[in-house]
Amino acid sequence: MKQDPAPNEVDVLVAGGGPVGMALACELGRRGISAHIVEAKAGFHEHPRSTVVGARTMEFFRSWGIDQDVAAHAVPGDYPLDVAFTLKLTGEEFGRLQYPTINDASERSAKTLEQYPPLEWSRYAKMVIGQNLLEPVLFRGLHQFPTVTTQFCSEVLAFVDLGDHVEVEVGTESGPRQRIVAKYLVGCDGGRSVVRKSLGKGMSGTGDLGESVNIFFRAPNFLETIGKRPAFLFWTFASGATGSFIAIDGKETWVHSRHLLPGETYEGFDPVVAIQKAVGAPIDIEIISHWPWIPRELVANEYARGRVFLAGDAAHLMSPTGGQGLNTGVGDAVNLAWKIQADLEGWAGPGLLETYETERRSVAVRNSGESTDNRRLMRISMLAGGRLDQGDEADQAREEIISSLPAHAKHFDSPGITFGDDYDQSPIVVADGTPPVVFDPLHYVPSARPGRRLPHVWVEAGVSIFDVLGPDFNLIHLIGADVSAIENAFAHRKMGLNLVALDGQQMVAYGASLVLVRPDGHVAWRGETVRDASLIVDIVRGALAEAGSE
Repeated sequence: MKQDPAPNEVDVLVAGGGPVGMALACELGRRGISAHIVEAKAGFHEHPRSTVVGARTMEFFRSWGIDQDVAAHAVPGDYPLDVAFTLKLTGEEFGRLQYPTINDASERSAKTLEQYPPLEWSRYAKMVIGQNLLEPVLFRGLHQFPTVTTQFCSEVLAFVDLGDHVEVEVGTESGPRQRIVAKYLVGCDGGRSVVRKSLGKGMSGTGDLGESVNIFFRAPNFLETIGKRPAFLFWTFASGATGSFIAIDGKETWVHSRHLLPGETYEGFDPVVAIQKAVGAPIDIEIISHWPWIPRELVANEYARGRVFLAGDAAHLMSPTGGQGLNTGVGDAVNLAWKIQADLEGWAGPGLLETYETERRSVAVRNSGESTDNRRLMRISMLAGGRLDQGDEADQAREEIISSLPAHAKHFDSPGITFGDDYDQSPIVVADGTPPVVFDPLHYVPSARPGRRLPHVWVEAGVSIFDVLGPDFNLIHLIGADVSAIENAFAHRKMGLNLVALDGQQMVAYGASLVLVRPDGHVAWRGETVRDASLIVDIVRGALAEAGSE
C-alpha cells in the first residue's frame, strides 16, 4: 500500500480515508487540486459495511476512470441482482423482485429495456460491491492523480481556522505529530467525526432506530444448501431469524444483517446459531467477523464553518435500508469539490461555498428519512413473520407479508432518489418558471429544469452526454445556436466553459435550445435566448448569493 509523506502545505486536507474521503480526493485530483488524506486505520475496512453503488455514483466513477475496475470487483456480471423473500431460506419463497444483472444492464437488449425502464436514464444500473472490495479500487483510482497523497495510521487531532487557511495538527495521541497548513479542511471521518465534534456541530433526527447485528461469513455451498435461485439479497421473516442475507462476491461470502426485534438483545449472541436458524438447515460456515450496530437518522445542523466542511457520515447518518449512505456521501464530495476549485481559482462569488450546505443538507434529510421509512416497512413485515408459527394466525400473517411486498420496492430500487437530487431552491440556480418535479422515490421524471441532474441522452452509439461533459461549466446548445454572449461572459470572468452541440432530436430531452450545466452535472440555467449573459454567469458562480445569508 502506497504511503506518502505528509506535505507541509496542501489545498485540501481530507480527514478520513473511507469511500467518501477517497471520492473527494478523486474529484479534487481530477480538477488538479492538491489533496492529502489522513486516515486513522492502517489500511482498508475488512468488512463490507456498504454494498450498493447507485447508477449516479457509477457515472461519477466513470469520470475518474474507475468504473470498469469497480465492475471487475463487483458480483459477477451474470449474477442475478434479485431480492427474494422467505420465511427461512430453505422454506417457501413468498415473492421476488427481479432486476437486470450487470451484464444485462451493459448489453441493453430491447427485452431488458422493456422490462427495466430505468436503463433509459443512465448507462448504468446499480452495482453490488462490498465496501471491503470497493476501497482498494478507489485507492488505486485516486493515485492516478499526481496532486493526491495519502497517510495512514494518522488522524486530525486539532485544527484552527485562521481565515485564509487552516492549521491542522495530525498524528496519533501517543506518537509523533506534525502541522499541515491547508486552504480547506473536510471532515469525512465518519459518524463519530472528530472534525464535527471540534466544530461543535450538533445533529438532528433520531439517534436509535433499533438494534442490528452484522455477520460476515463464508459458506461455499450456501446456494446449494438453501435450494433457491441466486439473488443478491434474501430476506427471512421467521421468528428469531429476522434479517437479510447479502451476496458479497456472488460465490461464497455473505453478510447476514440480523434485525433484532423487541425483547431480543446482543448479549450472548451466537452468530453461528443465528445463521443456522435463519437458513433452517445445517450448513458449513466460517464466521469472518460479526458486530452489533444501531441504525440512526441524523443530519448535522450545519455542514460548514469558515474553511472547514463536513461530508459523508460526518454530516449524515442513515439506516442502510435503501443503500443511500455511501451514495449520498459521494454526491457531497462532487458538489463540494467544484466549489472549492472555484474559490481557489478566484472566480467564486462570496456565497458559492455556502451553497454546499444549502444544496446537500436537504438531500441528506430526504435520503435519511426514506431510509428510515424502508426500515419501518421491513419491521412491520418482520413482526408479521413472528406470527407465522402461531397456528390460527399463520395464514393471516402470511397474507400480510405477501401484500406488503410491493411497498418494499423503493427499498431496493429507487430511481427517484438515485437521479432525483434537486437544487431548484439554490441561489446559484436560475429558475425558468416551470413547475417543480414532484418527488417520488419509485419514479424518476427526466427533466432539464434548472437544479435537476442533466438527463442522460446518447450523443452517438455508446457515448453518453456525460462522457462529453468537461470538468468546468458546459453549454449544451442546438447546432447553429448563437452562444457568443455566454462564451464572452464566461471568458470575462476567467471561467472555463465547454461547448457541446446537439441536433434537434437530441435537444428535445432538454426543453430548450441552450442548457448551461454545472461542473457537477446539474442544470444551472436553460433558455431559448440570452438576455443578460453576465447576470446568468454571476448567479451561477455565487456572486449574487450573499455570504452568511440564510
